[in-house]
Amino acid sequence: QDAPRRQARMALSIPPPPAAPVCYRFDGVRVDTAARRLWVDGVERRTQPLVYNLLWLLCEQPRQVVPRDVLFQRLWPDGSFPSDESLSQLVFKLRA
Repeated sequence: QDAPRRQARMALSIPPPPAAPVCYRFDGVRVDTAARRLWVDGVERRTQPLVYNLLWLLCEQPRQVVPRDVLFQRLWPDGSFPSDESLSQLVFKLRA
C-alpha cells in the first residue's frame, strides 16, 4: 500500500527553492530565507528546522493549496516518508 504512494510522490516534479535569498512578509510575520530567521510582530522566534522549512515552502506558494505529496517530497527529499501524523505535528507547531 505504501509503494504506490511513494511512487506517486516521487513522480511529482517539484521546483527547488529560489536561488536568491528572499524575505517574505505577511500579517506581522517576516521570514528571512538568507539568514533562515523568523520574526513575529518584531520578535525573533526560533523554530525547528522542519517547521521553518514548512513555513518557507508555504511562503513560496502564496494563496495556493500545496498538496500533501509535495509537502512530503520537499520536507523529506531523502526519500524517507514519515507518517501523516509527522506532517500534522509540523503544521501544529507552525500554527503555534
